[in-house]
Amino acid sequence: MSGLWIDPIIYVDRWYWFGGMLAALTALTVVFSPRRRAAIGLIRVAAGRASQLAVPLAGVLVVRSGFRQAYLADGRSWWDAMWMSLLWMMGFIFVGRLVVATVPPTSIWLRDLRKAGADVWKDRLGRWFRTAVKIR
Repeated sequence: MSGLWIDPIIYVDRWYWFGGMLAALTALTVVFSPRRRAAIGLIRVAAGRASQLAVPLAGVLVVRSGFRQAYLADGRSWWDAMWMSLLWMMGFIFVGRLVVATVPPTSIWLRDLRKAGADVWKDRLGRWFRTAVKIR
């Protein structure tokens, strides 16, 4: 048995799951956020949301399953494999989100998506509270 350092066993079907879920969740965001699309455009909304979703999805579907399989193949118990793969997944997500948030072009896409979301909510809350004040 080896220690914490182990080479993950990543199956091709995990990448298919990752790509399919990333495409589906990005498409849902693009379809159901017309105000953001109007504010910054379809491509920038899709790029921002995909860069937001890619790291957590890859961490759960690819990294964790790969390390879990490697630990099970190494002869570890099921609980050992689950906890050790959880450690690797959390580390990957932490570092990956830092990189995505600070390195261009993904940092630019995330900034644009957040700004568009803030503008949409500011407008929405302004409309709600202006109408509430007029009724009184």
